[in-house]
Amino acid sequence: MGKKILIFTTEMLPGLGYPIAGGGIRTWQIGEGLKSRGHEVIYSLPQKIVEGKENLPSLLKEYTHRDEVLDDVIDSVKPDVVVCIQWHHVNKIKKELTIPLVIDLFGLLMLENAYFDQFNLELFSISKLEAIAKADYFICATEKQKAYFLTWMVMAGIHPKEECIEAIPVSLSPQLPDYAVPEEPVFVFGGVFWPWQDPFTPLNEVIQTLDNQQKGLLKVYGSVHPYLKDVPLTYCNPDERLIKSQRVQRFAMLQHEEMMAEYAKTSVAADLMMPNNERFLAYPIRSVCYLWCGLPLIVPQFNDVSLLVKEYQAGWVVDTTNPGEVADTIRHILDHPEIIPQYKENAQKLVREKLTWDITIEPLHRYCENPQKLAKQDNMFKLVSHSLYQAHEKMGVMGKEMEIMSREIERMNREHDPLRKAKADLDAIRGKTLYKIYHKLTAKLKG
Repeated sequence: MGKKILIFTTEMLPGLGYPIAGGGIRTWQIGEGLKSRGHEVIYSLPQKIVEGKENLPSLLKEYTHRDEVLDDVIDSVKPDVVVCIQWHHVNKIKKELTIPLVIDLFGLLMLENAYFDQFNLELFSISKLEAIAKADYFICATEKQKAYFLTWMVMAGIHPKEECIEAIPVSLSPQLPDYAVPEEPVFVFGGVFWPWQDPFTPLNEVIQTLDNQQKGLLKVYGSVHPYLKDVPLTYCNPDERLIKSQRVQRFAMLQHEEMMAEYAKTSVAADLMMPNNERFLAYPIRSVCYLWCGLPLIVPQFNDVSLLVKEYQAGWVVDTTNPGEVADTIRHILDHPEIIPQYKENAQKLVREKLTWDITIEPLHRYCENPQKLAKQDNMFKLVSHSLYQAHEKMGVMGKEMEIMSREIERMNREHDPLRKAKADLDAIRGKTLYKIYHKLTAKLKG
């Protein structure tokens, strides 16, 4: 039996005519996947994103939320299950929920935010554990992420024996688009540019190879996040980082449907990044978007999608720390463009069999059919804080006892002062010569 499910997100959704980022695609995937299994899904977007956009569906405008608090939306919708895309929404729910709460731990927020100025690791960690401690079920994108988040869940007070997290990979609609096969190979890279991602080092290898071979084209689509301000340009300024070449065409970010249509007109996705901690654990949305559009990938070996690419022969797996591998792959594709149609067919075959939302949603669907609250202990920060408080209390009591003892010693010293003075006087008399003669005479008389 289908349930009413309320999904909170910070991002604009696809299909509405506006630029979007990964969070919007992930929200859409989860919501539409649940709909495909018979659940009623209501999306709640931030008011600040929806304001001024008159063409949005009335249901989206009706259930927007303020950043400070989400309780009023929950009270209005009266859902059976609440799903938060990312954990930071959870701490904006002020009341204790009587219905189950699900967190999608899709992004590696700590590893991402470390690249932003003024990042406070201690406060971030406390907030994250506080949010996780309130949830009853968790989803993420990969088995590697499950291992990473399980540690946080245990620290948040969830018993290690609890089986309450499942991996749901990034996925898209089962209705895949048609694709084209250009006469000359056209490579493409697109998406949001982030400060923790460096695609430009390997993309410059692509450009140099195209220049050297005097054939092929690279199209680069993208901008910084459309709704975030003050994103530091650590890596992510393409106009400064990309080599200037006549074989490169640069385009701004398009809205999702337009981007997918442009992707489908190209030959191969140069889905290239340099490795770091965040990229090692991430499951890139752009990789699945490329495959969905019928694009075989040139993909780094650390990317989880690379395993499927190998299995389906849907692209080429390279070591991006070895420039020669990237260049050799580009030359191979330029010299053998006849292989591209089969690789494009393999790419969409991969998606149809593994990465459509009606398939991947299964774990969350099963949970929503029979949602249950999760019994938890206090999280580690609370336990440590409580222990420190108890130690502080004990030290306070000991301090008071020592203060009382110190005052008692002072009193005893004051009372014994006259005795000590008399003893000192007596010792002084006994040391005098006259006292010694008197003592000897007295002893003789007694004898």
